[in-house]
Amino acid sequence: MKFSDLIVSLGELVIRTGSQDCDLHGAAAITAATPSSISFVMGAKYRTALEQTNAAAVILPDRPELVAIAEALGLCWLTATNPRLAFARTIAQFYTPFRPAPGIDRHATIDPDTTLGDHVSIAPGVTIYHNVTLGDRVCLLPNVTIYPGVTIGTGTTVHAGVTLYQDTQIGDYCTIHAGAQIGADGFGFVQTATGWEKMPQSGYVKLGDFVEVGANSTIDRPAVGVTSIGLGTKIDNLVQVGHGCTIGDHCLLCGQVGLAGGVTVGDFSVLAGQTGVVDGVSIAAGSIVAGRSVVRQDIKAGQWAGDPLVPLPQWLKLAAKLKRLARS
Repeated sequence: MKFSDLIVSLGELVIRTGSQDCDLHGAAAITAATPSSISFVMGAKYRTALEQTNAAAVILPDRPELVAIAEALGLCWLTATNPRLAFARTIAQFYTPFRPAPGIDRHATIDPDTTLGDHVSIAPGVTIYHNVTLGDRVCLLPNVTIYPGVTIGTGTTVHAGVTLYQDTQIGDYCTIHAGAQIGADGFGFVQTATGWEKMPQSGYVKLGDFVEVGANSTIDRPAVGVTSIGLGTKIDNLVQVGHGCTIGDHCLLCGQVGLAGGVTVGDFSVLAGQTGVVDGVSIAAGSIVAGRSVVRQDIKAGQWAGDPLVPLPQWLKLAAKLKRLARS
């Protein structure tokens, strides 16, 4: 691919470009780039890495000192308002995720009343029970199991070993990674004099459009009602979403986050790795919770950290004091 062709594909992200051109065969990290690859840097702290790179081309923030380095090295370069986003779109020019051709493998087991859209891909070992609807261009990788009443929207990909329990609704253009379990029973039990009696989990799980669920994550169905994941939300690997949770649009739930039942997370919130949230808690839209924090009560929009949870600036001051105490 010519550098000039790539510039056209990035469209409005490009602010300006170097005058030279070069041939590109892939994308790489700035420290691992080769003379045939393109890379990126986010800011001045990567100056040394830029000076030492072997890349043929780089995507830069609009900083004259970084542009000067690229020009001095004879690199092809462009500046972008968001170099990371531009680099993400660059990778897409060189890498195509595996997707089998449309068709139904003879080793799949599909109930006769299944509704199949056009150009679906169904791999060996897939099992589909009755009253299931698949939209156009749905892709099911090996050993996916789909219980009765499930609906999967247009363009969604479900990777190997996923189980979609009864009545789960998956939106358009979602990605469900290997081993995820969606719609399993929530952890609902009632204590009696002789032990714990299971509360039937008759609700369902609903994923909006463009949701991504990481490998081996779990999203539970509630006793009644719905566990809901909003438009464009991204869930990392090994995340537990409890029964009856409502996750808003465009949220990020990072690895090993655990939500107890009935949690509400507002739009555009970020829960960093290993954050735990107690049942019934409400997290306001736009909140950011630092990794390994515990949210035990409702919080308003802001940046939070710790256990007990406090505003992030306060937590940073407390951490600094702890370091000083450790040295004393």
